[in-house]
Amino acid sequence: MTAEKKVVKTLKKVAEVVSLEAIGEHQIKQLVETDLQNNGFQMQPEAFSKLLQRTGSDLSLIMNELPKLKMASYDSKQIGVDVVQELVTKSLDQNVFDLVNDVMSKQIDAALSLYRQLILTKEEPLRINAVLVSQFRLLIQTKILVKNGYSQGSIASTLKVHPYRVKLAMQSTRRLKLDDLKRAYLGLIDIEKSLKSSTKDPETLFELFMLKFLNEVA
Repeated sequence: MTAEKKVVKTLKKVAEVVSLEAIGEHQIKQLVETDLQNNGFQMQPEAFSKLLQRTGSDLSLIMNELPKLKMASYDSKQIGVDVVQELVTKSLDQNVFDLVNDVMSKQIDAALSLYRQLILTKEEPLRINAVLVSQFRLLIQTKILVKNGYSQGSIASTLKVHPYRVKLAMQSTRRLKLDDLKRAYLGLIDIEKSLKSSTKDPETLFELFMLKFLNEVA
């Protein structure tokens, strides 16, 4: 056995592979605080919550955002929520999360406005719809699993979803009806079919979806 193979074999025995998907909110906070403290910075709790929200709790995105947050707060060494709001762009997942809330709260103007914004930023309609479908699927699954006594951790493990996404889903589904979630999900499946099989305008399809959904849940 060569020396190289011996090293690989040893590493396999002692190394622990850590999946970024398995890293929870508490661990992310510890990593962020360690990075900031090593450079003499602090982050307000509200700012950290906003950072998690804007990045979808994606550790890679968070660590990429930290340098510009530190640069903007260089004099005070205090990173506030206003700096995070100004400098950290919402991820598609976060925009879709807001869009889902607009849909379920029947805010048609807000929903249509956000959908148009996403189209204007060159997001592909099929991609937007796919993330919407995925989010509603998660809400439906979470609603059912919570009803059956599952905890946040067990839901995340069962669905293989980041714990922070499950946390947000659990908060949302408390005020949402399962039947309404299913209606929205099926309506978005119909949009997907239309997007793939016709040349209809995506904004028109989404507006028709909203009008139909509002009529069904009224």
